[in-house]
Amino acid sequence: MSHRGCVETDTRQRVLESATRLFAERGYRDTTVHEICEQAGANIAAVNYYFGGKEKLYGAVWRHAYSLTRESRDTVLDPDGECPPEQQIDHFVRTRLEDVSSAGPASYFWRILEKEHHDPTPAHDAIIHEVFLPLGQRLERLIARMLDGRGSPRQWRLCLFSLVGTMGFLTAHRGIIRRVFGHDVLDAADCHLLHEHLVRFFLGGIAATRRALSRPAPPRAMAPGEAPAAPEPPTAQGDR
Repeated sequence: MSHRGCVETDTRQRVLESATRLFAERGYRDTTVHEICEQAGANIAAVNYYFGGKEKLYGAVWRHAYSLTRESRDTVLDPDGECPPEQQIDHFVRTRLEDVSSAGPASYFWRILEKEHHDPTPAHDAIIHEVFLPLGQRLERLIARMLDGRGSPRQWRLCLFSLVGTMGFLTAHRGIIRRVFGHDVLDAADCHLLHEHLVRFFLGGIAATRRALSRPAPPRAMAPGEAPAAPEPPTAQGDR
């Protein structure tokens, strides 16, 4: 690569890293192109030159931020793999919590996402479809495997919501939780306790669901005003 090519690559990377830090700290709307370029030591025209504008830069930023997470690198959810689903769930929860509670670049994506929840940008749908839709599909298949295929996709999804809904709430409302309870539930020092609790609670729920699905279905309850079914007529008996 020529010297000019190296310089351009370096400048683009500095702009990307500067924007990632600032968007994680302040969000999309409260971060200016001037601030990004100033912190990157780049000309203010660099955002347009390398990325085509602030909105496209933001798209590059959240994808870059997700690539910095342990979840994107280390979590392999394979519903058809040899690794037991329980171990895969344990690893998924641990890496997600470690990312969210990190003070470094691994937390940037989750801080960006927290701001997206409260003030969505045009990138919101892309984040859902590129990150969370495929993740949710793999988790749902893992849950179906843990339930031995019993139940319906709707029931598997309810189990999925019990896990990702709790984790999503902790991520999206971390500041509110801190103000209400006076304690950061995602503090790095307590993260292992939360990890153990979430996994134990979720796997306990899966076990209870599996038992419930193994029992015979109860008789259908009658709707209000519904008449009971007529008794079966007696069977005719032959002459004795």
